[in-house]
Amino acid sequence: MRKTSGHMVVLFIAMLLIGIGGATDVKGAGESLSDYSFKPPFLGADVKPNILLIFDRSTSMLQYAYHLDSIYDPLKKHPGYFEWNKCYIYSGGLFADPRPKNPKCTNLPDGSLRWDGDFLNWLTMRRLDMAKWALTGGECAPNRRRDQNTCQIFQGYVVDNPYQRKNTLNGLAPSQYQSNSPYTLTVNNGTFYFASSTPNPNGNSNGDRSSRRRPGSGSGGGSNHVFNIRIDGGLRPQIGVIQRVGDRARMGLMVTNNTDGLIGDDTQGRGGGVYIDDYSRNGSTLVTTVDTMKAVEGTPLYQAMYDAARYFAQIKPSKAGNFDKGYYDPYCFYGLEAQKMPDGSYNGCAVDKLGNGNNTTYVANNRKGQYVSCCRSFVLVFSDGEQSSASEIIPSIMIDLAHDVDIANHQSSGHDTNSGVKHYFDDVSYWAHITDLRPETGNITYLTGPDDVTRKGLPGMQNLTVFTFHIFGDTGGKSLLQDAAKVGGFKDSDNEGSSGYNRPDKQSEWDRINNLNRTIQVPDGVPDNYFQADDASEIQNALQSALDSILQQSAAGTAMSVLASSSSGEGVVYQSYFFPKKNSSSGEANWVGYLQGLFLDGHGEFREDTDGDAALNLAKDHIIETFFDKDIQ
Repeated sequence: MRKTSGHMVVLFIAMLLIGIGGATDVKGAGESLSDYSFKPPFLGADVKPNILLIFDRSTSMLQYAYHLDSIYDPLKKHPGYFEWNKCYIYSGGLFADPRPKNPKCTNLPDGSLRWDGDFLNWLTMRRLDMAKWALTGGECAPNRRRDQNTCQIFQGYVVDNPYQRKNTLNGLAPSQYQSNSPYTLTVNNGTFYFASSTPNPNGNSNGDRSSRRRPGSGSGGGSNHVFNIRIDGGLRPQIGVIQRVGDRARMGLMVTNNTDGLIGDDTQGRGGGVYIDDYSRNGSTLVTTVDTMKAVEGTPLYQAMYDAARYFAQIKPSKAGNFDKGYYDPYCFYGLEAQKMPDGSYNGCAVDKLGNGNNTTYVANNRKGQYVSCCRSFVLVFSDGEQSSASEIIPSIMIDLAHDVDIANHQSSGHDTNSGVKHYFDDVSYWAHITDLRPETGNITYLTGPDDVTRKGLPGMQNLTVFTFHIFGDTGGKSLLQDAAKVGGFKDSDNEGSSGYNRPDKQSEWDRINNLNRTIQVPDGVPDNYFQADDASEIQNALQSALDSILQQSAAGTAMSVLASSSSGEGVVYQSYFFPKKNSSSGEANWVGYLQGLFLDGHGEFREDTDGDAALNLAKDHIIETFFDKDIQ
């Protein structure tokens, strides 16, 4: 017997500037966490996470975005479809020819007076406009260029739902609008105009409704001084977080639809959602769907969350017509080749869409796609938190499920802000987080009906992690979204069978950072999976921060092996492997690393140290055989 001696220590130190692209910093240029890579340099390809966006498109999203500013504040930046640091002319029915401020729009080198882009964002952007701006860069009309990153013309949301804002135009508009007295401006149907002597009785008031004589004719004005909210995009990049993430994640969209959540076709023409898939396959559909998204009545939060969980489980929706066409499985990776079975058949999971409109059919394609059970799944919910619609579509056993483990009673916690409306959003979020939605045998916990059998069971735990975004809301819906983020996103540190298992009973399981400054590792009593955007400019930064966190949690990898001997003969192989986050009863640790050593014998075979004597023994140390498991990727 020979004992192998000698040691090799290898230290890798590197920084890679390959982040997913930081969010637009509206407070000033500078580095952000997403500018840097969180991965070791040897990290291989990740398993892309599933991300489903649930978007509340209720009519409250038609209100003006910069609701915290009753008058325009030139010292603040107001991002939007207009470039905030540019000055525009109005010509040919749209705003065009942006020129840099100097530092205002009233003292440009050519002596011209122009419209201030920052002011126009404050005046014209609705909440729905800014949500689209955060996700895709803004609504494009006509459709975007093929790269999905540039748009010829940006269009403010067209809807007959007027609101008024009052402000002086000194230094913010062409010369004929200069006055020390404020103008009352009405925004409606994708235009804005100066208030007439008879204000629209259906308008949403903001301050004084008194009329003011329309200014006289002159350059820079629209027909009858009605201005289209249309902006010449030229070739400037205008992208949101969806394009920035791109193929680093598999993304889909569910929109609220009066009384439930919707993925797929909407026969009423209000715009449907998009099934989860790779960006290279459905990116253009996803971006276009967000661009054309329309507002509808209702905020059915718990119903949407319940149908989202059923989508991941691949069981029939609670109401017909949501995603019963096609059944694109979020755990089926279409880009992978199907495995060929010994009998010559294939076990692919793909579904091909054939035809269009009413002639659309969906046909199984067993030669494409593989199920990936180690893919983590996340649900991001954007809402003001004001649940509406009282129809109960969830099993009665789920009602107060979250209350039973941790959260205050729905009635006393302020969740029932609308009379007669039931709030079970946190209950459903908790159930989806602690439940295996794709069990290999039997029914899903709490689902026992004949239609509740999953389409394809998968090994491991297929649950959902919930992030919530309180956008443009008041305090009424805040607690509900915070509670859902807590019970739907906590990281359990308790062992199975213990009293704290599957319960957010420790603050460290749901609160580790300061939400106002997420670089500070100090708990603040607010769930880390909860984000608040009180103003339009904060939406994109909040979403980018959440996606950074998701991509970090979804990474895993291993280092290359290092041979500690000559190119022939016996030796030792050392291999390191890492997990981005590891939870235990003592807390959470980041990038936990492990090192294992294997013997290499004279025949080129890897062997473990079976007898634990730290020496190669061909009679006792077992040979290691490696293989690629196509069932678990």
